[in-house]
Amino acid sequence: MDPNYKQNIVSLNHCLFNQLAATAYVDRRDSIMFVNPKNPAHQQSNVCCRLHLPDATNDTFDGFLAATRQRFSTLSLQPRYHVTEHDAAPSLDTLASQFLRHGFQVDRDIDMIMACTHASFIAAFSQNDSGSKPLSAEHQVRRARMGDLAALTHLFGEAFGYGDDLDWLQYKLASQLRDYQVAIYVLAQEACPKIISAVILNSPDGHPDLMHVNVCATHPEYQRLGLGLECLQVALAAELKPNKTAYLEVYDEIAHAQRMYRRAGFQDQGSLHHLTAYLPRV
Repeated sequence: MDPNYKQNIVSLNHCLFNQLAATAYVDRRDSIMFVNPKNPAHQQSNVCCRLHLPDATNDTFDGFLAATRQRFSTLSLQPRYHVTEHDAAPSLDTLASQFLRHGFQVDRDIDMIMACTHASFIAAFSQNDSGSKPLSAEHQVRRARMGDLAALTHLFGEAFGYGDDLDWLQYKLASQLRDYQVAIYVLAQEACPKIISAVILNSPDGHPDLMHVNVCATHPEYQRLGLGLECLQVALAAELKPNKTAYLEVYDEIAHAQRMYRRAGFQDQGSLHHLTAYLPRV
């Protein structure tokens, strides 16, 4: 286990937030804010994180909250806060109580953090039969291109149940397709524009030794066939270099996803507790 796994995954997430926000990065003494008024509905583009308050008094928290909410309000954005146990001061429990005192909804979750070195990927790949069941001779895994934007948006919308309003998702994916630090791989049927599975990898300049598996998704009609693993393996084979370690986080209760990642060479590093605070919609 890497003793720095919490720092690594938190840093990778901050890089992701910064790339997605693209328009503004506000480094306060008590927190970091990422905002993108051009894509107000995307949560990871508009978020305040890394809360380091000097004390746990109500006055200190109230001042912090008033200042950051004003920033969100000025840009017509919904206030949203994401804090992990690694970058929270005071504790997550104290912060949760403070947000609740102000009428925020607070979600508490636990992620399993997993990591894969180049060597562990090669070892797993050489031993592993992905178990995928090819849909046809024409299906292949390839690097995504801008012409895949509509199909990618549809895939992620279906895979995660995002509903019908997907403008924010299309904006986010278009930004990532243009970002040289991001590599998106898709498993597709060449006979039709349908994308069946996709993997998004982020290799931020600020961490040349790290890679972040942002997401691995498969269309609901084709899940549990090994196609997500196949797509992930091809992506890692192309992008995971000997000097890099790939990290990802997955909800601790999603056992089947953890099994898939282990088959690709990822190893458990430990857990990371975090909270998200936001105002309920009225």
